[in-house]
Parts: sequence; structure tokens; C-alpha cells
Amino acid sequence: MHITNQQDLQAIVDQIYGCRALAIDTEFMREKTYYPLLCLVQMATDDVEFLIDPLSVKDLRPLAKVLTDPRTVKVFHAGRQDRELLYQRCGVAASPVFDTQAAAPLLGLPQQVGYGSAVSEFCGVKLKKADSLTDWTLRPLSASQIQYSLEDVRYLLPMYDVIREKLEGVGRLHWLDSEFAKMADSKTFENAESELWRKVKKVNSLPRHQLVHASNLAIWRERIAKKRNIPRKWILSDEILIEICKREPMTTDDLYKIRGTHEKLTSTMAKDIVHLIKSGKNSDPSTWPEKGKKHHGALGADAVADVMMGIVRLRAKENKVAPQVLATHDDLMELANGQRRDMDLLESWRYEIVGRELVDFLDGKESVSYSGGHLVVEPSAGQSSEESKVE
Repeated sequence: MHITNQQDLQAIVDQIYGCRALAIDTEFMREKTYYPLLCLVQMATDDVEFLIDPLSVKDLRPLAKVLTDPRTVKVFHAGRQDRELLYQRCGVAASPVFDTQAAAPLLGLPQQVGYGSAVSEFCGVKLKKADSLTDWTLRPLSASQIQYSLEDVRYLLPMYDVIREKLEGVGRLHWLDSEFAKMADSKTFENAESELWRKVKKVNSLPRHQLVHASNLAIWRERIAKKRNIPRKWILSDEILIEICKREPMTTDDLYKIRGTHEKLTSTMAKDIVHLIKSGKNSDPSTWPEKGKKHHGALGADAVADVMMGIVRLRAKENKVAPQVLATHDDLMELANGQRRDMDLLESWRYEIVGRELVDFLDGKESVSYSGGHLVVEPSAGQSSEESKVE
């Protein structure tokens, strides 16, 4: 079924309202825009599968009725951008939700497992991905495009049922409750301007007095990108942004000496940047962004991360998941260097399995030693907990 007008959209909403679960996927393009261009919405219930054409159906708000129905679980696979797009077009956050990519690692699959691999594992079906790089703005859609897009939801509900049953069998279904609740929170789609600098590549290479420039420039860049609806990198790439922070140009002539700025920046933009740099240099140090307090072990953060990886291996073995599903070496390096925000390791089930223990280790509440061929994790003096070992 292909929905191309408002009347048919309302009819399908009425038809599926109250269903137990709804599989959802989208196709979009964002190479030339700040806001993704939603090109297709695919949905499926136990009884019907259909496509909605947002290029023809301009008002998707009737979907809000289904997206917020507490009786209907909205099922996605790696659905962060899908949910964000629906939030933008429908005005509501989908709730309740279940994301099969988030759930699969609890059953031994790799973190961020692809849809095709997950379908193969849980449904025994091999998918073709011939149209993954197609131009979804073109109309009419080809038969292969329609087939490809429908397959992205056709197996979601069968996979959802298998995963739920397996998770219930091992007592892990509720491990995901807080993670899925966060996914359904509209605040997830609202980026705080004060935190934008954290997403700039290599920003942690800057000393704190230059982080204020990174914060100011990231906010400036974001506002312009939104206003013009173009990718933020078209305004200023992360590489150039970091170089500006390092050089702290006090004049536009100094700014234009940085490679790539002439091509990117108008004279007005250059003046704005110089003004931001001067403002940052004159700002109160107490207002500067904080990367977090660093924990320096006797052999440095890298050695501390290696010790923590031993703890991660222990907990991964106990819970029959791959260690990298819990934490990567980069995660542990960030933790060892004081990072405490926006880390999967410190949220939901990962926190319960090992995150809390790693923080306790860094805070001196847990100690690690090697004895009799085993890594021994035990409470430090004055603490009490169960001792653990790993070969």
C-alpha cells in the first residue's frame, strides 16, 4: 500500500490504531541540508505493511495518534534519526519504543549490529541491499526501491518477537527499560547549545582556555547552519574550527591566514569570529567549559584503562556478551581522563553490569590485583563487596 494523500493517511491511521506493535523505518537525505529531508516512511503491523510518501503527504501529524498510543510498541532498528524525523514532522516523540539494535547485544550480537545481520540471525532471512544508496527524492519509486524499503520493516516485528522471547528467557528484558525510556523522551532530540562543542572532532586536544572558543564557535556555526538549512561543515569544518581556537586570531587578516578560511568565510563572518575569539579571551575563566577532572594513575591513563579492561572482560564473560559491547578502549580512556557525561557505559544496563564498578575503581573504592593466575577485584580498605576473579 502506497499512501500519497491526506485522506489515505487518515484511513490507515484509523485502521492500525490500537495494534500491539508497529514497525517503523524511514528513508531520508541530508547531504545538502541541515535538517534531513524525509523522503519515505515505511510501517508494518502484523496485518499490513505500507509506505507513506512525505513528498506528497505534507502533513504527517495524524500519525501522532498512533505514535503516542501506549498500547502500541513502536519498533525500530537503529532508530535514532527515524524517531527524530517523526518528532520534527509529527510534533510528538514515539512512545513506547523498542530498538532491536540496542537489544541484540544482550544476546551476544555485536554492538551496532546492522539490520541485515540481525534479520539473518533472528529470522533466518538474507536480505539484499541493492538500493541502499538510492536517490529517494526521485519519483516515481521503482519496484526495487519499494521492495527494498518494505523489507526494512517486514522483518522488524518477527525479529522483535524473537528478541523479546530470548531476553525474557535469560532475565534481561528489563535491562533496556531506562534506555528505551530515554529514546522516547522528546528532550533526546533537543541539543543544548552549551554542549555542542563536545561533538567537535579533536576538541579534547584543546587546553581549557581555548575550549571557550570552541564552545562559542560551535554555537555560532549551528545557528547559521539552521537558519540557512545547510550542513554545519559548509559553514566551518571541525578541522578549521579547531585551528582557529588554537591560533586565536585577533584580526580578520590573522584569521584569513588559516588555510581554508578564505573559501568558507565572508568578511562579515570573519568579523564575527574575531569578535567571538576576543570575547572568549576576555571572559571569566569560571565560565569556561570543563572537560572533566583527569585521573592520572602511576603509569598514566592508558595503563589505568588497561586495568579497567580486565574488569570489563570479567563482567562480559559473566554475562556472556562481547567485551566491546560493554566498553571499548576509547571509552575507558575517556573514563580514565575524567569523562562522566554522554557515555553509554555510564547509563542503563552497562552501568549496572560494569560502569558503576569502574567509577568505584577510579574513585578508590575498588582495588585490582593479580593472584594465583587470576585478576582479583575486591573492595578497598573500608569498603565491602563480593570478591571477583577472572583468568
